[in-house]
Amino acid sequence: MNKTPKPYKVPKRFRVTRRTLWFDHFMNYFIVVGGVAVIAAVMGIFVFIFFQVLPLFQGAKVEALAQYDLTPSIEDVVDIDLDEWAELPVVIKKDGSLSYLDLEGDRGIIENQDVFKPGETASTFNYNSLKRLLVAGSTSGKFAFAKLGYKAEFDNNSQRTIHPEVTSSDWFEFSDHEESIQFVDYGEGDSNKMAAAICIDQDGNQHIRAITLEQKRSLFGGGGQITVGKRFDMTPDIDKVIQKVDVSSNGDLILVIGVSGEVSLFIYEAGDLTLRQRFWPFDNLEDTRIQSADFLQGDVSIVFTSPGGQNRIFSLSLDSVEGKRLYSMTKEFEALPEPAIDYYPGVRNKSYLLTGKNHASLRYSTTETIRWQEDFPFDITKGVIGEKYDRLALLDTQGKLHLYALDDPHPQAGLKAFFGKIWYEGQPESDYIWQSTGGTDDFEPKLSLIPLILGSLKGTFYAMLFAVPIALLAALYTSQFLEPKLKGFVKPTMEIMASLPSVVLGFMAA
Repeated sequence: MNKTPKPYKVPKRFRVTRRTLWFDHFMNYFIVVGGVAVIAAVMGIFVFIFFQVLPLFQGAKVEALAQYDLTPSIEDVVDIDLDEWAELPVVIKKDGSLSYLDLEGDRGIIENQDVFKPGETASTFNYNSLKRLLVAGSTSGKFAFAKLGYKAEFDNNSQRTIHPEVTSSDWFEFSDHEESIQFVDYGEGDSNKMAAAICIDQDGNQHIRAITLEQKRSLFGGGGQITVGKRFDMTPDIDKVIQKVDVSSNGDLILVIGVSGEVSLFIYEAGDLTLRQRFWPFDNLEDTRIQSADFLQGDVSIVFTSPGGQNRIFSLSLDSVEGKRLYSMTKEFEALPEPAIDYYPGVRNKSYLLTGKNHASLRYSTTETIRWQEDFPFDITKGVIGEKYDRLALLDTQGKLHLYALDDPHPQAGLKAFFGKIWYEGQPESDYIWQSTGGTDDFEPKLSLIPLILGSLKGTFYAMLFAVPIALLAALYTSQFLEPKLKGFVKPTMEIMASLPSVVLGFMAA
């Protein structure tokens, strides 16, 4: 007869309490939930960083804000500009008067007729948007300039009102000859004040002239009276018909633009004005003429367009053969669908706006990219970039000002900026360069990640070149030759250290 075996009784020391079982069950779920939460947190951080980085690779966004009737006669307009807050745009007319349109208040149109001092009959006007300088040339061979500024006032309710401020100079004579000024430009920096003009004598001959201005400063920094310094006649160095002269904003460079497309560069240094270079921006085209030529922010680069819409940028760099700074082509953009009518440079970065008959294109010089472009149902005469790079304004042929909001926080970024070769201003060739910050607004951020990546790889390689042999030999010695008692202490210690993340060790060491 089989006997029923007695049930095995687990010894008390091996029994698990309900509390332990419950805690074990809880920890199973807790570890699973914790792992999923860690993965979700990491994915959330990735998504957050992705959306923060995404704008670096996007173009500009432009949205229409408003439309204003600015002037009844568009033929009388020389140029337009925006103030810092885009609240009081100004229209510069062919008679030298200014019209301000109050967009935020109820002042309507504010007229300023007496911009220049009386005594001369102005024959031409030119506006330098980088310096906000309006330059006038007279029928008697003299020129004057006016500085357009703005002043903000706040009332008791903290409401802001923008007021225009205009200061004008005396009239300065280019030469003793009876000549009428056909075109004039002026630039002034910390040490140079220079003007250049195309003058026409009584026989209809062109003369290219330049003068420097001098201003004595007091011990307290105040400016004294401005007087004429030196006079230069550039005509003997020019054998072509000239359509335009450009003076850099710092007053140390003069570009003489020929009707045939030849550009002559004059440099003012050591008290003398000398011809340094002649070049043809569109020498490889059938039509070599120049539609427009203007300085970019910083005066190192020039933006050229041709009658066919081609757009090229020439920059100054040190020529290894000549040993001097000369212009060479560094950028070539996609051609415009039509000839450029107007050009406006950004004052906070290397952007510029080109407008055609009904086309506008916002471009960034450093990365050679088109940030935004669009065709419009109206004909454009003038385009403006806001001083804060947050507004665009277009003036059409019907005298209507179209105001747009510009959203382009990172124009200097992009795949090409991070991973491509870029020809930066002042460099002899394109290269990978990292230099993220500079001292002035005209600095070009150099954001190539290639030097950082290669530097990290080189640092890792040289570190491992020393670390790997030492680590392998130390491990071999510890495991095979070290004294057993000492090995029993060293080996576990090294294994524990290897299990700890290097970031934790570095944090503890710090």
